[in-house]
Amino acid sequence: MKSKYPRAFTSILLQLLALSVFGQNAMITGTVQDVSGAFLEGVNIFMINNHTMLDGTQTNTQGQYTIAVRPGQYTLRVKIAGKASQDTVISLTPGQVLEKNFVLLNPAIDDQRSYVSLGSRGGARSPLESSVPIDLIDQETLQNSHQENLGQALHYLLPSFHSVHQTITDGGDFIDPASLRGLGPDQVLVLINGKRKHSSALLNVNGTLGQGTVFQDLNNIPMAAIERVEILRDGAAAQYGSDAIAGVINIVLKENKSGLLVESQSGINTAGDGFLYKVGSNYALRIAKNGFLNISGELMGREATNRSGNYTDTVFNDPAKNQNLDTFFESVGLGNRRIESVGNAAIAQQQLFFNAALPFLNGQLYAFGGLNFRQGLTRGIYRLPKDTLRTDIILHPNGFSPHILGDITDRSITIGFRTQKSGWTLDFSHSRGSNDIRFHVENSNNKSLSATINPPTSAYAGSWEYGQTVTNMDITKNIVLGHRLNFNLALGGEYRVERYAINAGDTVSYTGRGIEGFPGFNPADATDQLRANTAAYVDVEMRSRKVSVGIAARYETSRIKPAFIWKATGRYELIANRLAIRATYSTGFRRPSIHQRYFSGRISRAVDSDSLVLIQVGLPSISASNLEPETSSNINLGLVAFPLKGNKKLSITLDIYQVNINNRVTLSNLYGFSDDLSPESLKQFFTDLNIPLRGQIFLNDLNTQTRGIDLALNYHYRSFSLRTTYNWTQTKVRETKVPDFLMVADASITNSLLFGREQIGYLERGQPHSKWILFAQYKFKKVDIGLTNTRFGEIAYRHPDGESLDEVFAAKWITDLRLTYIIKPKKRGLSWLISIGANNLLNVFPDQQTQPRNISEGRFVYNQRISQFGVRGRFVYGKVSLKL
Repeated sequence: MKSKYPRAFTSILLQLLALSVFGQNAMITGTVQDVSGAFLEGVNIFMINNHTMLDGTQTNTQGQYTIAVRPGQYTLRVKIAGKASQDTVISLTPGQVLEKNFVLLNPAIDDQRSYVSLGSRGGARSPLESSVPIDLIDQETLQNSHQENLGQALHYLLPSFHSVHQTITDGGDFIDPASLRGLGPDQVLVLINGKRKHSSALLNVNGTLGQGTVFQDLNNIPMAAIERVEILRDGAAAQYGSDAIAGVINIVLKENKSGLLVESQSGINTAGDGFLYKVGSNYALRIAKNGFLNISGELMGREATNRSGNYTDTVFNDPAKNQNLDTFFESVGLGNRRIESVGNAAIAQQQLFFNAALPFLNGQLYAFGGLNFRQGLTRGIYRLPKDTLRTDIILHPNGFSPHILGDITDRSITIGFRTQKSGWTLDFSHSRGSNDIRFHVENSNNKSLSATINPPTSAYAGSWEYGQTVTNMDITKNIVLGHRLNFNLALGGEYRVERYAINAGDTVSYTGRGIEGFPGFNPADATDQLRANTAAYVDVEMRSRKVSVGIAARYETSRIKPAFIWKATGRYELIANRLAIRATYSTGFRRPSIHQRYFSGRISRAVDSDSLVLIQVGLPSISASNLEPETSSNINLGLVAFPLKGNKKLSITLDIYQVNINNRVTLSNLYGFSDDLSPESLKQFFTDLNIPLRGQIFLNDLNTQTRGIDLALNYHYRSFSLRTTYNWTQTKVRETKVPDFLMVADASITNSLLFGREQIGYLERGQPHSKWILFAQYKFKKVDIGLTNTRFGEIAYRHPDGESLDEVFAAKWITDLRLTYIIKPKKRGLSWLISIGANNLLNVFPDQQTQPRNISEGRFVYNQRISQFGVRGRFVYGKVSLKL
């Protein structure tokens, strides 16, 4: 065994040398080890003051470091790739020598030694020291998931998070919905570096999970740009504003001052489709003395996946032509006897992101933002030659599958300034983000134009645009009262402006029936709308050694209806450093999205095995003036425990919650205003307003209650990590109701006429009631092995025409396995990581459908409206990373 005395002698010598050089400056010195006791070389040590990262250092070959600084209060940050970072607050007096030693753990969700800024404006703290339930996922955990994007990574890392690729949903094929705790995709707020992120321009008006909601696009940020992701699983609208009913996701960007990361990954489904490649990079450099610039980019391409079944019905009206269909299926070109494409759409994506900061006027000037370009190709439902209402058999004698092309552009920029004076911290920022989606249709026809010369087979169908501008001012002050009491005051304001536009397509795209696959937006649908709202908040928190209490309140105004909401939090340590309980209660709200108020358009929807219905969706004349904000109440009770006396290798958290939401905004029943089913007075009411009798509109027509449990166990021992996390969530529709403006038309209108069993099914059974994740990681010298088993609970599809057509899909286990080999050449700081693995190692698929009407003559073997984990099957990959 090597003697410890040379190391101690070296440390003392460094201290004496530093004191002689720096005089009355203070000094911090110490060592950094991993959990096995090995001293770590090349660990970055930074001093942070007034939110500005000062000069730092790295540990030497013996894991030692020394920093000399002026006296004062600092945050000392210790970080290295592959380990959970640590922050600690220190106070230094002139001539003081402070020794701080660190043990860095392997990264893990809810690591008690990692720090988050979400959930409190009183400074960074461990997730397990917080009064609210928070998950923390660091960059290595994200990278080791080897999923294609952030949404898929979170889907397999967090049991309360749900995000699955959709199919045959037009724009929904290109942007994945993401939800927390079984609630809607538009009931979670997303931040970047603590600032509100804009949503997408997509409003899902198709019959799938998340119907009627606006999607947040989590996949337009390069994975290489992300330092960590913080997920607050609690209502937080009082602190962060509208939409934060289910919780908040904060994406924190890297702040490195040096370093280069280049990584390349490719893989393919073992079914032979879905080939994916991804090349990403991150480059960091120092600007001036204490500034930094991080630039990240990513190129990604993914081929389509198809899990359609073989078509079993007739193709032509002429019986003789149906005798031998081999030539027909060859012309379709999808293999076997398939005519549909059911699975992931083909995607190409280019991304560029940056994060920067620079000392300026006794403070810090910061900026971050990026550009994302995404091109997608999906197919509409096949138009058979026998369907003469939709198919021009002169142009397409064998029918056709419409190609829907989406061209998405996403831009964002935030510029801000933060400074500190007399203990007060001021943060002023201005953000601008936009998302545009343009639609083109190819390989199609507009049957209404068949008689024209050279009838078109392609068209530009129009576009959606969404933009958001946010100006924030946040002021905080931390006051230390005595030795054990800490008081934090935060207050601020926000001014937000939103813009939503629908642009009409080519004339041929909307004339008559419109272009098949995606009928274009006509001039009557086109709109360009603005809205603005202001908000002010106050957030007070008091912490002692055992007790933490806080209260926040927020007031928001707009042209529609003002909102006052509040939140109270508390945490009490029953046994010092061993056991604590926590509780929160909050009220919240979600203002109807500007999309829901002003959307108008037509869609083709399959309502039966051989029936495509063209319907009108969205009526601004109704929704713009009648939609009201959703309101909520949220209660969470939890505990945090460290069962092993004397250490924190094992941590346990348990949270029980209930969320009540009133006036949920939904898309009405598809059949609500048909000629056959609607009361005569209602039909007359809509006729007087020049509204189509067949359609869907947005309404505040139901109240829901969501109850659930979150459980997490984390264990670390030397190079071994074990994590098990579990979520159980159940949503119930407590009440359906008829809006007042429709009751005026006909008091006998029933709830079921407006909101059918299919829509209720999406809310109550469309997502798994439970998800259980078991994760194990072992590091041995240069080898890193990770194994994940995820159990997705049962889901069910409720058919609009009755219980006899319902489908139930059993729970399934998905296994992911990876192996990483680390190569570290003699050159300091350089490392290669080579990974191979398989996601869904056992090639598990959801249950197949059993009802013939749902299978639709063999087309839809798997349900295309809801899914636990998608239909890709086994995906094998290889990945190479270079870190410098």
